Amino acid sequence: MSNNNNQYHQNSERSYWGIFLVVIAIALIVNKLGFLKDFSIWSITLTIVSVAILFNGILRRSIGGILFPIAFLIILHDEFLGLEAITPWPVLGAAILATVGLNMLFPHFGKKPFAGPVYFGNAQGMQDEKRNNNTVYYQNHFGTSVKYLKGAVSEVYVKSDFGSFDLYLTEAELIGNSGSVHVNSSMGEVKLYVPAGWNVVTNIHNSFASVEKAGVENPQGVTNLLVNGNVSFGSLKIIYV
Repeated sequence: MSNNNNQYHQNSERSYWGIFLVVIAIALIVNKLGFLKDFSIWSITLTIVSVAILFNGILRRSIGGILFPIAFLIILHDEFLGLEAITPWPVLGAAILATVGLNMLFPHFGKKPFAGPVYFGNAQGMQDEKRNNNTVYYQNHFGTSVKYLKGAVSEVYVKSDFGSFDLYLTEAELIGNSGSVHVNSSMGEVKLYVPAGWNVVTNIHNSFASVEKAGVENPQGVTNLLVNGNVSFGSLKIIYV
């Protein structure tokens, strides 16, 4: 089932970027024909990129992926829209604050499996960690958090916004030698520390974000970890130890 899901996401990604490149090509021809003479080619290109990110954010129900492209579109065309008074910093500040506020008000807005359950509490109030059988949930907002996951686990959900979150999986045991980490991060940094012998496959949808691996990888072909999810305006780093 996971292989079918990965193939589906890969096909969707290719279709998405294929359409994007075709639109860019059409814009280049239309611009040369003089139909868009009031706009520079860079303005047109950045507009198409912003619209593509906005469309992707809508499909994936990412609040930051929706609001930030809209802010960039306003900045790009503030004179045409008559909105010079609110660009660039006021509209960017509004996008940041609105993203934070809406994520707090609608924590389950994001689609599964990427978003996962993110808010949970008890009589004492909100918690930042919860374990349900072999599934573990973490959340981090406006702070720095370091977690060490131990014992048997099959799935891990990480929700981190406007902060730094480090998760050590070096003492975790993946049930059946297979597991997954679902990351949903906006305006933050997430680091996953994994054993060098694990086979790690990534399927991350990122908007203005970086996804990278570090350390020495030495896969043994036994333990498999899938890391998927959404990362926007931040970074995800997988570090082999």
